[in-house]
Amino acid sequence: NAHYFCLGQTLCSGLAIFLLLKILPAWNLDKFITTMVGLLSFLAGRLVEFVISSAIVFVFYVLYRLRDKIAEALGLDHVTVVRVSVKDMLPCCGSVQKPFAIYIWKVDGFHSGSWFSANNLFVEVHHGFNQSVSTRVHPQAGPSAEFKARLEMNHNPADSESPMIILVKHQLQIGSQELGRVTIPARHPDSTNTVAGKIDIGAKFGTVRWDDNTFTKAEEVAGAEGKIWYLLRPLDEMVEDP
Repeated sequence: NAHYFCLGQTLCSGLAIFLLLKILPAWNLDKFITTMVGLLSFLAGRLVEFVISSAIVFVFYVLYRLRDKIAEALGLDHVTVVRVSVKDMLPCCGSVQKPFAIYIWKVDGFHSGSWFSANNLFVEVHHGFNQSVSTRVHPQAGPSAEFKARLEMNHNPADSESPMIILVKHQLQIGSQELGRVTIPARHPDSTNTVAGKIDIGAKFGTVRWDDNTFTKAEEVAGAEGKIWYLLRPLDEMVEDP
């Protein structure tokens, strides 16, 4: 069957070429062969360029698809370079930013980031296109510190791509060292575990009290065995307990 198919395809191709030469009287078999040879030579001469260009496009595609994994491996997944999205540049698709507060009560159980000194602890928060915010540094705090700090950010309810990353850091003489992190996803099967879900939960408290009943204790801290107590809450519904 395969032989008959190839034979039929060859006859059909020959018939198509014969009819083409008959329809176009200025063409003959010699011109057809010369043109085909020239076309094949042209393609062969640029085959290397085509392969290199295709490889470059493929590499950029792979890097784009793996951009989050690469940034995480380099420790840069919390860094925002471009603070605008394509939707924000379209007049019909502008995003609505809603202010909210991040309460950081305390951290505990973080091993020393240096052999020669106790931890100079502070907490740094990254979310979406916001500028990062942080608590003050607690010098020589050791493995734990009580911050009782309120930080403010904006949140886009329609953003399903930007997680919130809460970093516990040790300040060095030059720069800082990450001791652990908690990532609150933008999307999750359980909506209460998302940034928007945490904000909605925080809105239910009439008063912000510095206790375990109000704050979320994050015990699964990436890169450490410590714990972080935090609370997210809309700014327009906030009453603080002095």
